[in-house]
Amino acid sequence: MQISERISAGARDKLKAAIDEVDGAEVLAVCELDEVGVIDSVNIAARGGASSVPALYPHMDRGSVVVHNHPSGVLRPSAPDLAVAAELGNRGIGSYIVNNSLSEIFVIAEPIRRAELRPLNIPSTAEYLEAGGAASRTIPGYESRESQIQMLCSVAEAFNDDHVTAAEAGTGVGKSFAYLIPAMLWAASNEERVVISTATINLQQQLVEKDIPAVNRMLPEAVPAVLVKGRGNYLCWNRLQEITQENELFGEGEDELVGIRAWAENSADGSRSDVPFMVPESLWMKLRSEADTCLMLRCSHREKCFLAKARKAAAGARVLVVNHHLLFSDLAIRVQGLGFEGTAVLPPFHRIIFDEAHNIEASATSFFSDSHTSAALRRNLSRLLRVRRTRRIGLLMRIQEAGFLKEEALTRIETALVQLETSISAADADTLQVLNGRFNLRLLGTEGSLYRSSLFPALDTLRHDLLHLLGLLSDLYAVLNDEASDSAEVYELRGAIRRLEGSATLCRRFVEHEDDATSVYWIEQRRSEAGVPTPRLQRTPLSIRDVMEEAVFTPYDTVVFTSATLTVGENFSYWAGRVGLDVGLERTRLRVFPSPFRYDTNVLLGVPNDAPPPDALEYEAYLVEFWPTQLDRALPQLGLQLCVKVTMSGRGCCVVLLRNRQPPCLPPTVFGKGSMLPVRPCSWSLSAAYLFVFLPIRCCLPVWIISKLRAEIHSLSWLFRPQLCVLNKVLGALCVAATTAV
Repeated sequence: MQISERISAGARDKLKAAIDEVDGAEVLAVCELDEVGVIDSVNIAARGGASSVPALYPHMDRGSVVVHNHPSGVLRPSAPDLAVAAELGNRGIGSYIVNNSLSEIFVIAEPIRRAELRPLNIPSTAEYLEAGGAASRTIPGYESRESQIQMLCSVAEAFNDDHVTAAEAGTGVGKSFAYLIPAMLWAASNEERVVISTATINLQQQLVEKDIPAVNRMLPEAVPAVLVKGRGNYLCWNRLQEITQENELFGEGEDELVGIRAWAENSADGSRSDVPFMVPESLWMKLRSEADTCLMLRCSHREKCFLAKARKAAAGARVLVVNHHLLFSDLAIRVQGLGFEGTAVLPPFHRIIFDEAHNIEASATSFFSDSHTSAALRRNLSRLLRVRRTRRIGLLMRIQEAGFLKEEALTRIETALVQLETSISAADADTLQVLNGRFNLRLLGTEGSLYRSSLFPALDTLRHDLLHLLGLLSDLYAVLNDEASDSAEVYELRGAIRRLEGSATLCRRFVEHEDDATSVYWIEQRRSEAGVPTPRLQRTPLSIRDVMEEAVFTPYDTVVFTSATLTVGENFSYWAGRVGLDVGLERTRLRVFPSPFRYDTNVLLGVPNDAPPPDALEYEAYLVEFWPTQLDRALPQLGLQLCVKVTMSGRGCCVVLLRNRQPPCLPPTVFGKGSMLPVRPCSWSLSAAYLFVFLPIRCCLPVWIISKLRAEIHSLSWLFRPQLCVLNKVLGALCVAATTAV
């Protein structure tokens, strides 16, 4: 094979120069092909020694070619070469070997080049939502909305032109159809997988059970879509068997698992939401699937594994509906070295839509945070070794029964576990003493002497005892890995070591927190299931900008953010800055799509003029008496029907969603002890939803109440769209309206 048929002259010159720079040692280059399949672009990704070079997966993408040289001049691939080439080939990446003079080449694997993408026809795509289009033909009572069509066009442009688009869509725009139609058409025509990430279970259910089936009825051919849940939602057969055998051994709690086993034998998906009865959290934590304890191909139950079935269904789908936390767990694995063309938590995908995007910062921050509780640490230790009725059970006992752990070594580990239990209890006691009755406390320099005298010594001791145990377990792992490297016990022990290392690292980070300017550290007091106060240590990054750039904006061609609340005064700057979206980039598109609802005619502000102040003792009693005696009696007379009521007791505010059966005799109408006042002069229509906000005359509507109301209303809004949708955006104007009305 002639090397000129594979690598252009300019690319060969660049490779030769890189090899000469390291005196003929191995280099690794990630290269791109031109239209005829010849390498014309070279990026030197790594430099090695005389016989090896690191394979850095994050530099590689589907359709590219990895080229490395053999200084010996022998181009036949070694076993490590073949292993790496197989891994890359499964991601669509080719592998070539060349000699140092760039005169010979050996092709191990050909790349899988991406097919030419077929852009969406935007006018044709918009027709789905226009009057007389597919939506109106398949959805009874569907009404075309101009803002929805405009948003659909914006999302379609993002797919065609590889944009990062942020779209604020007011309540009632119908944003799910606006992004689902172009996303599903794109996935079908280009065979690319699209991920739709949400923050709430309610929206996930709406998408999977209602909106996606509705869109599929509009399309010429249905697009397969699945809801992907985190592994903790699925029952682990291996864990269930272990717990059942343990309970049978000691004659305890056998009846507690009978129902779960009976359900599992007949369950279609094995997820917790499918269980027809309440499962205590403490029990589910023992039964759920966990990454560190999953035996994968080593598991004797792999043929009926619920998680494996779910992952197989995801691999066959073109649209994946996930939550933000699950998506970020997948992205973290990819950034850490897996790359973006393999399967991590999710199968590979190329486009992302973030719905409920106002929650991204909280979700990403939560995922990339670290926490420690004594309960979690004790649970991890108990999987290694625990004693029931003087009998020792757990992973270490299985290792000993297999002949890899001598009694003397087991005794040393037992002694370390006893010492560790003492240090765990001492750390809890000292942490609670530092809290001194407070529910949370951020570590700041103002109380540094207190931390150094009480908290840090206890954490140092705990870390020291963890490291001692880790040393013993690492010695055991080395022996076990040499003699039984393919056993399930090796895999499980490695996971246990990883979890304990995380606890030790967090203890060190707390002691050295003043050296970490990128994170915030705090401790908080919680209650155990038994009601006992227990402390929690938490570390959280201050910003997700770098994470978003590395894991989202750079690797993915299209990213769409949408929510009803992304702007402040129709300005994206604050939200965009928090999530690392640079608003000035050519690739970035920011759009606001106003709600089609008439806030000016469909919103009332109610001010009970005799209400006591919200901080008065009699205020809650007033609210309790107000609803049944005043409002409930008045509504039928006014032709109004109560749909939703959210009461913020003690805060001076109630929200009600009302539907009118006939034009109400308002405004203004005085009933009982309160007055109903419109935000502005209104004309009333029959099929409208009305948002009523009640607040005491002495109380303004502060910003935190608006935020709370928006969150509450946003979680309920899907129940009432389109005609009975809660009028969310009006809350921003209610401060002024409240003052005017009063």
